[in-house]
Amino acid sequence: MSMVLGTYVPDHATPHAEICHSFVYRWLIARGLITGNYPDPLVELNTQTAPPILWPVHGAAARTLGNIHVQAGDIVGFWNGATLVHSMVAITPTSWYGANNQGCFGVGTGRVQIANVNGGFPGSQIPNPLLRLGWVGNGNQWRAMGPVVLTVTYRTPALVNYP
Repeated sequence: MSMVLGTYVPDHATPHAEICHSFVYRWLIARGLITGNYPDPLVELNTQTAPPILWPVHGAAARTLGNIHVQAGDIVGFWNGATLVHSMVAITPTSWYGANNQGCFGVGTGRVQIANVNGGFPGSQIPNPLLRLGWVGNGNQWRAMGPVVLTVTYRTPALVNYP
């Protein structure tokens, strides 16, 4: 069971197999931000099915000149070009909550809150700077496992009513 910003998000049947996008989708539904005949929240969203639901607009840069623009309740997305790689919910500007955070934070599967996206997670402690996970420079680029460099965006969710 997870409480995110005072909203209960029902557990996935197999917690360590939950896809990050599905967790954010379940949170949006539980929060009342998605209503109507929305797609089944028990179905796992993948990188093809998640963007039109979670990201009807691509979002703004999550960070510029070293300043994070994310606020509590925003959705944070990690992108490899036009492909959505990872999704999270912001608890505060620098504390984000998600599921299956292995690739971006090095903390494994399951649901977890990253207390400090500015370096307070195990993946930021990797000795080799070319493999160390986290912000690259002062912009909105993020080094993930691989080492892949992703673009980080955010958006404030608005009510979506499915017909």
